[in-house]
Amino acid sequence: MSLDPRSTAAASVSNGLRTRLWLAARAFARRYGKLIVVLAALVGTTFPGNQLWAHLYPILFGLPLVLTALQKGNQRAFRLWAVYILGFLAFRVVRNVAEGDGSGTHFQYVIALDRPFGLGQTPTNLLQSLWWQPGPGTALDWYLITIYLTYFLLPPLVALLLWAAGSRYLGRYVLASIALFAMGCFLFVVLPTAPPWLAAREGYLPPVHRVVNDLFFRLDPALFNYSRAIDRTNPVAAMPSLHMGCAWLIALVSMAIRPWLGVVALVYATSMGLALVYTGEHYLADVLAGVILASLAWWLTGRVKGLEVESPALGFPAMAWQWLRTASERRRSQ
Repeated sequence: MSLDPRSTAAASVSNGLRTRLWLAARAFARRYGKLIVVLAALVGTTFPGNQLWAHLYPILFGLPLVLTALQKGNQRAFRLWAVYILGFLAFRVVRNVAEGDGSGTHFQYVIALDRPFGLGQTPTNLLQSLWWQPGPGTALDWYLITIYLTYFLLPPLVALLLWAAGSRYLGRYVLASIALFAMGCFLFVVLPTAPPWLAAREGYLPPVHRVVNDLFFRLDPALFNYSRAIDRTNPVAAMPSLHMGCAWLIALVSMAIRPWLGVVALVYATSMGLALVYTGEHYLADVLAGVILASLAWWLTGRVKGLEVESPALGFPAMAWQWLRTASERRRSQ
């Protein structure tokens, strides 16, 4: 059986075209891939919501990404930061998309889980009956609100500090964070759960104060608008609490670095859990789920080999100095 010469020639041309396109795509990615990733990440981190300050995430995420992109011979650090930032941005998108129309929101199962811990009522109702007072807020109120707000700062700041110090735990922390986000988003989609303040508003619970918003509004309506802008997110993404999951990851990486640092981080994580329950943002079951998922993510990433990122002995300061010196030498040579 003989082959048609025309079909053979057409196949050869097609294969050659695919090969040339593949080589051209590889060349384009090598030349412009970093620039595209950096620009996409910087643009994505400027989107409003979930930030204490409009320029916070571009600095915390963008600074190490740009510097590792400029550093030659350290591609793993750049890829790690790119995965962290793009994973974080994907988490923000999926979490908000998972809200849907609210028709499948769950209210009752988590109340049933919580009531044994609150002596017949939810821990949120119990704590607010003991501590909540009308007025400008107590020292405990403001301490717990401050702890709650650190969720919008500390997770990327810890990654930045690990990178700056040249810590070998940076890769594990980043991948554990991405795994935590992924597991959280999965549950947001399959089990959309209302927080205590929303359950109370819908009549499933006795009245619950949304402490952060209430106190900010009493202090200054402008602060109330600020707090709402920060927390502009899916209101039925209570299970699990990623506020708690991120705080627990910080505690786990701190314990791995230094025992005394771990003790400080455990106090912080415990305070975060208390803040989430007291302020009406999460049930105790949400908080415990966040701890379990963060522990699972940390354990799983501990089984992954080769997460250590090569970095200068002095971490970021040495790298920044090296980059400045190289730039100065280039200017002199010109």
